[in-house]
Amino acid sequence: MSTSARDAEKQIATYCSSPSTSRSSESEENIVLNKDYLDEILRSMVAHCSVYEARAMKDLHPIAANAYKHATRKHNHLRIAFHEPQKFRVVGGKKVPISPPISKVFVQGTRCTSDEEVITLVDSLLSSMTSITRLSLVMEETDQSIFATIIEKLVAAENVKLEVLQCKRSAGGKQIPLLIDLIKANVPTLRILGRVGVAEAARSFSDQMCLERLSLMTLDMNIGTTDGEIKDELINVQNSGAQFTHLSYTSFEGFDPTDARMQEFLTTCGVKSLRLTMMHEPRIAKRPEGHPVGKVRGITHLEVGEVVEKPAHYNRLVVHEKIYKEVRSSLMLATSLSSKAGECDINTVNIIILCI
Repeated sequence: MSTSARDAEKQIATYCSSPSTSRSSESEENIVLNKDYLDEILRSMVAHCSVYEARAMKDLHPIAANAYKHATRKHNHLRIAFHEPQKFRVVGGKKVPISPPISKVFVQGTRCTSDEEVITLVDSLLSSMTSITRLSLVMEETDQSIFATIIEKLVAAENVKLEVLQCKRSAGGKQIPLLIDLIKANVPTLRILGRVGVAEAARSFSDQMCLERLSLMTLDMNIGTTDGEIKDELINVQNSGAQFTHLSYTSFEGFDPTDARMQEFLTTCGVKSLRLTMMHEPRIAKRPEGHPVGKVRGITHLEVGEVVEKPAHYNRLVVHEKIYKEVRSSLMLATSLSSKAGECDINTVNIIILCI
């Protein structure tokens, strides 16, 4: 049992216990269990503790049992992690193969060691939670049949109307068709979509989608994918009619801000805030001296991050700061015109370093 679960049990037990000797003058009828306080404890446990630890609180008192049901019914965040099966066990300091491998799927922080346990737990949560609007999905292992089973259940469930979908994956180079189906099923309600592949977005977005925040990655593309193929997928996202205010774009290759197609992509999709994370410098085409560069006036905030293997004090991308500012109008020009409403916004450029 986790520390938070033990603390919660201790708090509930205090309210459920008989009067102490220091208050012996009080009658037992005056000791009232605070239902609101119990609701708050169980609500926190449902959100942060494993399912089994939260359920254990039901045995302390009937009011605690009702508080648990109420907290589960009101909870709207589902957390599922599909990790690689455990294939080895350490015995006597040596790795011993396990046959068959033990499943490693976590549902609401609870580890399930069999597919049947995963299905039972997910079915229980789907039937207990009134509305599921937020889903955190870790996809380290997507080839197992249990992954397909659970995603299909989420797509078919009537009470799953996602507003926030946060994805995390470790393996790249392949698309996840079931993730595309999940996004399509929640297009009208989605507001925040995190770490989805570029090709997956191109195949799941529609003109009904209006996002506050979108995080795109190129992990669903093959390593040998050319820059032109990636841009084609971004254009497909643009042609879908989807709108998103903030775009976080992560790729191996840099993002060329002078490319007319990319400028049209940002403008058409309504991007106001842009965060670019890359491992290699952008391939910016050389221009003749004095050749004008197209402007992307809609963006008011830009962050450019370089991913490095070791901590570094110098960001190689800083040499491109001038061209990024030029594409969005220079800071000096923006400042001088900021007093005239509607003509130009004050632009912000942050050059940052991310270490992996």
